[in-house]
Amino acid sequence: MIKILQDPEPLLLIDADIPLYKSSFSVEQVWDWTDDVVAIEADITEAELVFDMWIDKVVKAFPRSYTPILCFSGHGNYRKTILQTYKANRAKKRKPVLLKSLREVVEEKYLCMSLRGLEADDLLGLLSESGIMISIDKDLRTIPGMLYNPDKPEDGVELIDKEQADYNHLYQTLVGDYTDGYSGCPRVGPMRASNILRKDNSWEAVVEAYKSRGLDEEDALVQARVARILRPGEYDFQLRKPKLWSPNEYQTN
Repeated sequence: MIKILQDPEPLLLIDADIPLYKSSFSVEQVWDWTDDVVAIEADITEAELVFDMWIDKVVKAFPRSYTPILCFSGHGNYRKTILQTYKANRAKKRKPVLLKSLREVVEEKYLCMSLRGLEADDLLGLLSESGIMISIDKDLRTIPGMLYNPDKPEDGVELIDKEQADYNHLYQTLVGDYTDGYSGCPRVGPMRASNILRKDNSWEAVVEAYKSRGLDEEDALVQARVARILRPGEYDFQLRKPKLWSPNEYQTN
């Protein structure tokens, strides 16, 4: 059982995109008939069972009854309006054949959330003050709050304070994420980024790193905005759009 560091609202905020993909893929049987002919068989009932078992394991890891809220990515992604290459490398990857069908089944069964243009990560971030974030995604370490990685149950619940979260956001702005299609600052890897922020953990230091590579603050700002996972208050529900991150937030908060 996991010992909770605080006593939040009884919510488990689950990044459900990942178990949905894994459950859908796990039941596929693929036959390659050559000549670019492939047959795929998958059982929706079996996929549902795999998904249910994953959710059940997460919920039972906690010592009290928490309400799971499954967060899914919505249609579209606002980050692509900031940077066209964002996750463009995933467009050609085959999705599991049961992905859409399994999501429909899951949405009938569980309490689920999604918002157009936002990723599941963003929903976890927006709701982070109301419960425990459940995700294997390192991006959630840019959010202040409690985070549980179901792939590393031995680590328990990690409490991330604002200083850590801000550092992690600036770090991601420097190193980028090629998996997600944003490059960060040229020729700045994990070690160099750590050295830069150890000397000066500030937006100004990030901008100077970009300028040293022949770029400017606008280039750094684009990377920072796609790296940013939304936090509480960073979405305008009336206009139905995110509030883009500004460096002023690190200067005033």
